[in-house]
Amino acid sequence: MATLEELVVSLVAETSQLRAELDRATKATIDSTGKMDDAIKAFSENSGKNLSFFETSMATMTGFLASEAVLGAFGLLKDAVSFVGAELVKGGESAAKQETAFLKLANSLALSGQYTTEAQKSLQDFTNTMEAETGIADDVVAGNLAILSSITKLDAQGLKTAQKSAIGYTFSCKRY
Repeated sequence: MATLEELVVSLVAETSQLRAELDRATKATIDSTGKMDDAIKAFSENSGKNLSFFETSMATMTGFLASEAVLGAFGLLKDAVSFVGAELVKGGESAAKQETAFLKLANSLALSGQYTTEAQKSLQDFTNTMEAETGIADDVVAGNLAILSSITKLDAQGLKTAQKSAIGYTFSCKRY
């Protein structure tokens, strides 16, 4: 499991790379649009000598449509980058909640005299299993375990049993 600091470093690195790519793409679009405008002007000036008005209008419209298509594609790219950034932020927030819940659990175990590295690791594995089996977020399960630990003298196995019972009771009371 990645720590919050590792997720933040990863988020910053990935966001920086995406911004750099977007900046390069924007510059290329601006350069291409400028060259396209120059080419259209030159074409329009030269075509007036040899082409009909209709042909000149069609050439100008084609250039305009091409630049609109490029701008639309970059709009989609910007939306995709924004979505990825938002998802990375959500992941960071989730990791922070999880980290906080596990710290509370460790503190509660220590205060109740039940803390060992093995107990902490076992309960972290249990929270992940409960999340996979029930869909209840692991930080919620860890928070519940911290509360149980603070009001009882249960060891890790007792906490797991009590938590499973509470989850089972919750699901049995749900109305479908």
